[in-house]
Amino acid sequence: MDLQYFGTIESNDRTVEAMLSMDVDRPAECMLHVWDAGAPQKTLLCERHILDDGAHLLIPRTLFLVAEKGGIYPAPVPEKDRANFDSTRAMLRIGHDGTYHGSWVNDTGAGGVIRLQSSTPTEVKAVDCNHWADFREWANSMRRDKQATYFRGHGSSKFALTTTLQRNGRNRLERYCAETLQQFHRHAEAALNIRIDMNNGDDYSMLLGLAQHFGLPTPLLDWSTSPYVAAFFAFADALENRDARPGIEKIRIFALTEPFVTNHRTPSVVLPYFKPYVSPLEMSFRNNPRLYAQQGCFIVTNHSDLSGVIRKAELENGKEYLFAADMPARLAEEVLQDLAYMGLSGATLFPGLDGVSRMLKHEMAFGHPAPEVVTKPTQDPPAVPDSGSI
Repeated sequence: MDLQYFGTIESNDRTVEAMLSMDVDRPAECMLHVWDAGAPQKTLLCERHILDDGAHLLIPRTLFLVAEKGGIYPAPVPEKDRANFDSTRAMLRIGHDGTYHGSWVNDTGAGGVIRLQSSTPTEVKAVDCNHWADFREWANSMRRDKQATYFRGHGSSKFALTTTLQRNGRNRLERYCAETLQQFHRHAEAALNIRIDMNNGDDYSMLLGLAQHFGLPTPLLDWSTSPYVAAFFAFADALENRDARPGIEKIRIFALTEPFVTNHRTPSVVLPYFKPYVSPLEMSFRNNPRLYAQQGCFIVTNHSDLSGVIRKAELENGKEYLFAADMPARLAEEVLQDLAYMGLSGATLFPGLDGVSRMLKHEMAFGHPAPEVVTKPTQDPPAVPDSGSI
C-alpha cells in the first residue's frame, strides 16, 4: 500500500479533513492528522493491525495537540474523554482505485465514514529542448516572461518532485524531528566544533541544509536560483548513473515562479506541521560553502505530491507556476563542457577535493583521443644509472 493518504472523516455533526502518514520501517503505526476550522486540531498516533480478512484495524494510542505555530506535541487525554478515546476503533480497507476507506466508532455510539485517497505524483508537462541552445532560450524566457526564480534538475524526465525522505519511505515528520534530526544535531556539533541552537530558527535551518547537502534524507527539495546550476545537476546525474539507468533518454529541468514562492513563504517553518504544507526555505550560507556555490534554496514539504499541490494552486488562481523542459541525455558531454567554460563544474559547485575529483571524473567519462602526432621530448632522456647504484 501507499504511505500517505488524504481525504475526509465524517462524524455525527461535521466532516473534517484528514491526512494519514506512515513510515515503511514502522508498518504497525500511522499518524492520523485531522483539522477543521470549527473544531480543535489534533493528531493521533495509531496502532495498525492487518486482520485475517484483509481489513486494517486502527487503534488510537497517543494524542498530539497543535502548538501556537502549528507544530504537534504529545499530550495527555483529558479524563472526561479517556473512555471515548480508549474505545475508538477504525476499520479500513484498500480499494482497487487507490482509496483507503471504512468507518470509525466508539462506545458512545459516535462514528462515521472515513474516505482517504492515496497520494501519487501528478504528471508535469514539459517542452522538448532538443539542443543546448534551445534550453538557453527556454531559460531566458522563464526569467523574462514567467518570473521563474527557482530551478531544479533531474537526471531523468521520469523522476517526480519528491523529497529524499519520502523516497526512503518516510512521511512522519514528528518522528524524523524527534529521532533522526536530533542524532544528526549531536554529530554535527561535534564534527564542526560549534554550538547549534535548535530553538534558533537560523541555526535550525542551517542544520537542515547541512543534512541535505551531506546526504541525509530530509523533507527538503534542493533548488537553485540559476537554471544553469540546475542543468549541471541534471546532466551530471545522468552521466554518473548511465550504466545503472540504461533506458533513460531525457533529463528534466523544473522552473518555479516567484508568485508561487512568495504566496507560500511564511515567517517561520515548523517541520512537524499539523496539516499538509509547502513552503520555501531560504537559509543562511553559514558553514555551508556548497550551498553558497550552488546558489541554493529549498522547498520544504510534508506532502508526497508537490507537483499536485502546485497544480491545485494553479487551478485555484488561474495562473501557471510550474514549468519543465526536457533535453536528450546524450547532450551531457556538450552541456557539461560548456557549463565548465561558464565556471560551473564539480570543482566550483562542490568546493574541496571531492568536487575536483567529480570534475575530473566527468572529463574522464568524455574521453580524449590521442593526438595524431606524438610529441617528442625536447632533450635526450637521462642516462640509465648502473645497476645497484643510487
